[in-house]
Amino acid sequence: MNGADNVTINGDNPNSAGINRNLTITNTASNTITYTMAVRIAVATSIVTSANGNAIINCVINGSATGRSASANTSTTASENTTYGIYAGGGASTVSATTAPTAIASLTTTAGTGATMTNLIISNNTITSAARAIMVQGAAATVATGLSIVNNIIGNSVTGQATTVYSYGIGASGGSGSITGNNIRNIESYLATSIRAISIGDIASVTNDAFIVDKNIISNVINRNTGGYSAYGINVAAGTGNIIQNNFIYGLNCVYANTIYGSTFGLRGIRVVGGTSHKILHNSVNMSGPPLSGTVDVSACLTVTATSITGLDIRNNIFSNTMVATSATSTCMQLISGGTTAMAFT
Repeated sequence: MNGADNVTINGDNPNSAGINRNLTITNTASNTITYTMAVRIAVATSIVTSANGNAIINCVINGSATGRSASANTSTTASENTTYGIYAGGGASTVSATTAPTAIASLTTTAGTGATMTNLIISNNTITSAARAIMVQGAAATVATGLSIVNNIIGNSVTGQATTVYSYGIGASGGSGSITGNNIRNIESYLATSIRAISIGDIASVTNDAFIVDKNIISNVINRNTGGYSAYGINVAAGTGNIIQNNFIYGLNCVYANTIYGSTFGLRGIRVVGGTSHKILHNSVNMSGPPLSGTVDVSACLTVTATSITGLDIRNNIFSNTMVATSATSTCMQLISGGTTAMAFT
């Protein structure tokens, strides 16, 4: 969709009973080709400036990156990290409205101020065979307002499969809205970088992002890279007043291979690395069992990484961490060294 407005792709056949996913959208490129997408929404800051009111619902969406969860596939620039199920962001033509979008060549390509993808609905889809299942990439808080990513099933239904989602379940920056009721499962790879189920604001750091992440089930986010790279349930990197509530996170795992007790490696259920005044309420995070291998690293149900992250409201969560390894640190809450009452946590 090159700046198209009010387009609905609805995979439900109205002649069949109930609500079904009768439409399959598959990118059939070779599994080693980078920057492919099954569905793309493109805007720019001039000429093609809006793609508002669009909906992608009730579809089976297959990316091109089949079979990329294998020990040889560790590159952050290869298809195990650079392919998409649904991508909404920059790259539309700045020449004319009928000129095709430019090919994406960077993970940080975004839609800036002046471009809008408002009221985008992505609902009740299944998505697999992509590095990144759903990515909405704005660089200003006005780009993707009214976003609704709800009730999608992301990842393979079985752990340990070669074909699933490898790097990101859902990523959103540059807007506001709801990420609710999604089942994100078996996000697995051998990537030499952190992987995550849901991430807010790490593609573009936007001060006024304000998303509600609610009632999502996140299970089995597993990074098998022997370098000990991380697996995160929910990552919050920017914004003001994001609400993380009523989510259930379990089954995170990785290789324990790092003696640095920071916040980059190891396992994190909810990780807050930027922004202010976020609410972390009524979540359940369960971390248990041994790591994939190794003995030294850190796991935490909740991590806060900087003294600049102020005004957090952390209440009524259930955190359980019984990860077992010889020299590891397993904790329910990991707070930054040097923090003071000026951070004003509740």
